[in-house]
Amino acid sequence: MKKRAVFLQHTDEDAITAFHFPMIYRSQAFRLTLNTSLGILSLYEVRDGELPRMLVEDYFPAGETRFLQPIFQHLQAQAGIYQQYCPHALLYAYWFAEGREVTTEMITWANGRIQDATDGGFLDEEVRFLRNVASRIRGKVSGFGIDILPVLGRGYLLAGTGVVRPAAPGWIRHIPMPGRLHSVLTTHTILGTLSLIEPGQIIQRKLSDGEYRVFMALVDAMPMVCPSEVLLASYHSKTGIVTLDEIDAARATLRHAMEQHGAYTRVLRGVYSAVCDLRKKLDKLGLTIDLQSEVGYKLVMPTSEQSTSVSSSQSAME
Repeated sequence: MKKRAVFLQHTDEDAITAFHFPMIYRSQAFRLTLNTSLGILSLYEVRDGELPRMLVEDYFPAGETRFLQPIFQHLQAQAGIYQQYCPHALLYAYWFAEGREVTTEMITWANGRIQDATDGGFLDEEVRFLRNVASRIRGKVSGFGIDILPVLGRGYLLAGTGVVRPAAPGWIRHIPMPGRLHSVLTTHTILGTLSLIEPGQIIQRKLSDGEYRVFMALVDAMPMVCPSEVLLASYHSKTGIVTLDEIDAARATLRHAMEQHGAYTRVLRGVYSAVCDLRKKLDKLGLTIDLQSEVGYKLVMPTSEQSTSVSSSQSAME
């Protein structure tokens, strides 16, 4: 029997909302998710019997995220009615809420500001900052197969371009989780994002450059232990691709450090710090990093039975 494809609707803790716009994409298979906490926009392909597969992902600063959120939510609230524009007042309210909950009073205040600007003939000046944000965003969202078009004197419209441009090969990596058949980890090399995708939920974390390089070294070593010299070479890698010469050099550095009191810890300080921070970020994803004596570290992906269930109030979306 085919497994039905499900997708999350909302995850309060990570502030991730999923949007389904079949009229925009001319397909039932695409889902957008916006993480308002981290400013991450992702596009997934969701098909029956398969895990969601990430196609595109990008980072948007707080101001740009505050612009996208009301446009997406307004269209979703309109049941995906195509060519339903988001009014200036709603964009205005979200912008000045600065991440706080947008209340009815704030929307009423924003409507008053927009109406006064319209009546006074200075609407163009009043919403100029929105036009500037829209201009910055349009180039970034084009890869998602969408565009943001101005509706003169009224607001902005989300439109489809008909062309989704998947991330360059190697930028997005999908990692099946052993023992958890319906789970996959997705990483983005450029953005340093990490997403756990399971039926009905997505949990995302943003990793620093050092954390990301250490994490990928641990992933590549699975299910074995990742030696300390590999972690050290990966942590200091400029390109993210570690050569055998770099590993040999790191091994020699550690061997020499072991002969000096306290030097070994100093040499690995960056790796220790990255592992410590990673443990905190990976905990909610059901992942752990185990120290294997002085040999190195091992990334442990527990099975569904072993993992702690993440509480979720989100509902599944077909």
